[in-house]
Amino acid sequence: MRAFLSVPIDLERLVGLPAPPELHLTVRFWAELSDPDLPRVREAMDETGGANARFDLEIRGLGAFPSAARPRVLWAGVGVGELPLRALESSLLDALGRRGFPPEPRRFTPHLTLLRVRSGTTREQALAALRQLSASSFGSVPIDRIDLHSSRLTSTGPIHERLHSVPLTGPGGQLPTPPVP
Repeated sequence: MRAFLSVPIDLERLVGLPAPPELHLTVRFWAELSDPDLPRVREAMDETGGANARFDLEIRGLGAFPSAARPRVLWAGVGVGELPLRALESSLLDALGRRGFPPEPRRFTPHLTLLRVRSGTTREQALAALRQLSASSFGSVPIDRIDLHSSRLTSTGPIHERLHSVPLTGPGGQLPTPPVP
């Protein structure tokens, strides 16, 4: 099955972000993960959740893959909180490695996929958003758990099913960021 590990993003805490109704930040993706591998993934998640504290993550700026001139994917980046996010990803990959999973071949580039450009209309939407919001801060969200999802591709888009969820309960968690007046 296609599967991924992610941290959920609470859209209600963000302002002005052009995003789909369900948003997550992928930490690890598998094009094929077999059912017998699931217990080892859950163990790695449980270990990581107990070793990492919750933190706040700022969602900041927009960009595009492969480039702003030829957008195929519109994404939002991260700001304050990137270091604990990278530490969480590293901790999770280490725990997976100890359970026999190979290392991730690509460098982790934290981002939220907002839109896949599939037509001239969505290309124009992406270009307009890039012009208007490329340096914007959309607010901060609490990162307080890791989720494992299966992902089934359909003609109308992927369907995700949460298979396992682990809270971040490690020591030293940040206090919630106070709202800006």
